[in-house]
Amino acid sequence: MSRLHRFLVLCALVVVSCGGSTVYVKPGEVTYTSGFSDTDLRLMAEKMAASLVACTSLSGREIKAKVALQSIRNGTSEYIDTETVLDKIMVACAKTGRIGFVDRKILRDIAQEQGIVETGQRDLTQELTVARLSGADYFLTGSLVSIEKSSSAKETSWYRLSLRLVDVRTGEISWADEAELKKVTTSGFFDE
Repeated sequence: MSRLHRFLVLCALVVVSCGGSTVYVKPGEVTYTSGFSDTDLRLMAEKMAASLVACTSLSGREIKAKVALQSIRNGTSEYIDTETVLDKIMVACAKTGRIGFVDRKILRDIAQEQGIVETGQRDLTQELTVARLSGADYFLTGSLVSIEKSSSAKETSWYRLSLRLVDVRTGEISWADEAELKKVTTSGFFDE
């Protein structure tokens, strides 16, 4: 085989090996990517759910506490579906049987009836009103923020999910916690 043929075969192999493909993976497998990923969501939600279930304000009650999931403010530069973050926390907590939740549609209906616009930026008085009218004992709210730094060789991303559980009768914060994660993505030779 001539040098030209070997070179062409080598080029063809490089091109073929660079082609894409789709494979199924287990949902729990780690996703290695820059930006907020499903793995980041899962890790943060699991930590917050475990902390919330262990909260003495909820666990020390004779009757299961009802929690209204209000909103998580997205303070990142990315589109992150914070409703999914809340849903993941709710499912993990509900599985324990120790916490009850008010359906999100009921909360939206109450807010609409009260003339409270769903902006994700309601004030404490509005949050308390909606939660009280829903029959909830507490409401859960919080924020997700990030700091991203990048250079030509690497990108560093830091995320912080902060949640608080507010007593609807008193407005007192009964529980608060945060989950942080930081990841570094380095650029490879073939990355653009």
